[in-house]
Amino acid sequence: MKKLTISEKCIKCGECAVMTDLIRELPDGTVEPAVSVLTSEQAKSLEDVIKNCPVGAIVLNESNTGKFKSKKELLDYAQNKLGGYKFSEPQYERFNRSEFPIEIPYSRSGYDYKNSDKAEREGLREFNRIMYSQRDTIANDVIQRYASSKMRKFCVYEKENGNYYYDNYKAIETILQELAAAAIEFSNGKVKLPEDFTKFDIEPMWGRRGDSFDRSIYISELKEMGRYGGQVTGEMLDYVEKLDWYQTFVNWDDREIYTGKKYITMYNYNLREVCETLAEHILDGISSSIDCNLKDLINRCLSDTLKPAREALARKVSEFEKALGGTL
Repeated sequence: MKKLTISEKCIKCGECAVMTDLIRELPDGTVEPAVSVLTSEQAKSLEDVIKNCPVGAIVLNESNTGKFKSKKELLDYAQNKLGGYKFSEPQYERFNRSEFPIEIPYSRSGYDYKNSDKAEREGLREFNRIMYSQRDTIANDVIQRYASSKMRKFCVYEKENGNYYYDNYKAIETILQELAAAAIEFSNGKVKLPEDFTKFDIEPMWGRRGDSFDRSIYISELKEMGRYGGQVTGEMLDYVEKLDWYQTFVNWDDREIYTGKKYITMYNYNLREVCETLAEHILDGISSSIDCNLKDLINRCLSDTLKPAREALARKVSEFEKALGGTL
């Protein structure tokens, strides 16, 4: 058996994909093996394709799969590779606050107050209205943006590199192709596997216990991943202080105002610093909560979404055993 690879020399001419079904063209113009492990017959059919490649990017090497001496040895190998397949450890990015800034509302009053205490009190009241009372909504908006950009690969199944499911399914298809080639070689072409045996295209199970799953917002607020939004929102806001604590960050300024008869000192408030302080506290809580909890929540989510794939792997093993048992 031979292993088919396409090297980085590929110049995206697309000729090989036209000449054989064993190589497919991707949307970006690059090509990849449609079948990674080839039988001797398939490898021979590629001879002209390889010669025709202008940069020598199509490479055939000996497969790592050895020659099987018995049917049991081949079946054990299939059980080990498919039945024992371990889905890759999910990789996720730690929360980077610079990627998810909180919009700071502009709020500066006119010089409407006769003393600084009054300006500060009114400023605190306005701060509560425009931002502090909205802290839950603000935190959930940040979580939603994080989920949409960083968790998408776990929350939708897209046939593109980097998608958690697609990457694993491609690895499984390589194993299936390897097994199919090995069975054909071992049986001298007598084995009859299902036509779709080497295909692995399984929609993940998005619902939990039959519930629907709204993928349009990619687990909005991560609620479907361990009920993240409802369970951890309080923890995310642990860094937020009581309202009165923020009064010291309400800035004020004074100005001499001429009333037509005399100059009097009037005061205003500026909420820039207090709003920035609250934003930092919200981001502190979100960062700590995500870094502490997300790995466990992703794994709990995947334990559900990967159920159909694990069941499909078991069916592939049964199909392989049935086909091999009925032929040899």
